[in-house]
Amino acid sequence: MIKKHQGILFTIFTILIVSSTEITLKLLGGTSSHGGQLNFWRFLIGGIFLFILAKKKSIKVASLPLLVLNATLFIVFSMNFYQMAIFQSSAFFVAVVFSTNPLFTQLINTLLTRQLKVPSLSIILSVLGIIIIIVSNYTKNDLGVLFALISSILFGLYSTLNERIIKKYTLSTVTSTSYTFIFGALELALLNLIFSKFNDGSPLKSILTFHYFTDFSLQTLPGLFYLSIVVTACGFLFYLICQIKFKKLSNIVFFSKPAVSAIFGLLILNDPIPFSSIVGISLIFLGSILTSQ
Repeated sequence: MIKKHQGILFTIFTILIVSSTEITLKLLGGTSSHGGQLNFWRFLIGGIFLFILAKKKSIKVASLPLLVLNATLFIVFSMNFYQMAIFQSSAFFVAVVFSTNPLFTQLINTLLTRQLKVPSLSIILSVLGIIIIIVSNYTKNDLGVLFALISSILFGLYSTLNERIIKKYTLSTVTSTSYTFIFGALELALLNLIFSKFNDGSPLKSILTFHYFTDFSLQTLPGLFYLSIVVTACGFLFYLICQIKFKKLSNIVFFSKPAVSAIFGLLILNDPIPFSSIVGISLIFLGSILTSQ
């Protein structure tokens, strides 16, 4: 019983952290000219912070290629698409679409293990709520939806691969996450150096080139450190721990994220919540309650 209550409290704490992601990015996005800049600093600072916390810092050489691959999937691709989605659509809508990533994680695991699992009633209700929100809020030519969906699929792939790396090489979650973050930030720096040499206006250049220090001031530093240490380092770390130690509760984190993000958006950004979204949020909360039981 104690372990169950600990799991629920840990899950609620994780939900509150990850649900503030879009709000923080949106607020900082108003002072930053490029999402690549935010991604570089948030993962570099977050990775160093976790590396300091990690008790076992050394890793097996054989795990390096997989950690680099994980960093590429998660930070270079998933988070860059996510960042573009934030600037294309509302913070709440991006949170909803990205919250479908547990479905892709389950689908990938099903394909790898070839063990088909029937979704529980809680998952069905949560997915139904997400679908209602997406359909009712979707507008034509909304690239944010496409970017957020790509980001969600890639994050599902990252989650699956990361869990297998931790088990295969007996890494702690803190160590694995810190190396992934640092490798990802270094990859962004390398790609920035390469693509800055091109003079064309290709989409890749616009995504992967950025300035390191422009648009930041003393006023934005607290927000940057909150984004890097609390949202990025602690948020993703807590989710991965939840995924490993409280597996049945881990789906609540992202399925509940749209509802909590909507409330944060209303309170902080004054973003209104349409009636259809309230219906979807209600279904998500009901699904989360069933999961916690």
